[in-house]
Amino acid sequence: MIRLRDLHTLPNPPDDAVVCVVSVNLGFFDNSGDAEDPQHKVLTVGGFFANESQWAKFEDSWKTNLSAYQVPYLHMKEFAHFLGPFAIFKDHDEERRNFLRGCISAISGAGITQSVCHGIRLKDVGTFNKEYNKSVDPFSFCLYIAFIDIQARFGRDTHIELIIDRFSKVTKKIYLAEEYSRTDVFFHHPAFNIAARSLSEDLSFKDVMPLQAADFLVWELRKSQAKYDEWFEIRKPGSQKGQWFPELLEWSIEKWVTVPNERRSLLALHAACGNDEGIFVTYKTLLKAEEFHPNGWGDV
Repeated sequence: MIRLRDLHTLPNPPDDAVVCVVSVNLGFFDNSGDAEDPQHKVLTVGGFFANESQWAKFEDSWKTNLSAYQVPYLHMKEFAHFLGPFAIFKDHDEERRNFLRGCISAISGAGITQSVCHGIRLKDVGTFNKEYNKSVDPFSFCLYIAFIDIQARFGRDTHIELIIDRFSKVTKKIYLAEEYSRTDVFFHHPAFNIAARSLSEDLSFKDVMPLQAADFLVWELRKSQAKYDEWFEIRKPGSQKGQWFPELLEWSIEKWVTVPNERRSLLALHAACGNDEGIFVTYKTLLKAEEFHPNGWGDV
């Protein structure tokens, strides 16, 4: 397991050395969902921000929780299906819940209260691209929306370091998100003070504990938003955002005979860490973004 302190520029730093991070805030992002997989209706992108001392405290608690349950890392896809090291939780629901509570406690106990996470409806991106002859990438668009959110949270004068988990073509997708930002005439390049890069090739999420926390967040948000996909298919055309909730309630009661039931683990993350569900990007969101790019989306 790689600790943030292990990334120090000195080969053998003294105990009181600090990690060479030039930003006040260091973020770790992951994504959940695959635009190429027809089974996935939603893609989410996001993670947490903290300073070096908060991340160090988090790592101690996170590692302690992993050790207590004898698992080497957290990966929600494996965890949810009892795969690999998470087979030990099968038929042990209370231990499984307690493990996740420990993960949430490690985040909140370190004072990490800044999270950014957004989702995008994949079908709507395909419709928008076809109708407007565009090639907007779902991940890149979600990351671009995150740039806007980050600027709103931290301002334009704070340098932000953002490390994104590695996957196929991630460098190109980060570049596209920066292009979407650079050509935005409304928010005026919200990514200009954000240094985003992918995780280096010699590391994986298994080595970097903050990425495991990000994986937890994006998984929960994707699972939460995916269950409303049917409603977005039948939602009344032209409905304003203020009308969405009563219409959603009506649909939910007809479908499940109850109001929308949020995932407990996502609610626990919200309560402990102050995260919200962010923006759920739909066709209407993409239309608004098109207005912000009258000169095109850059080198896309």
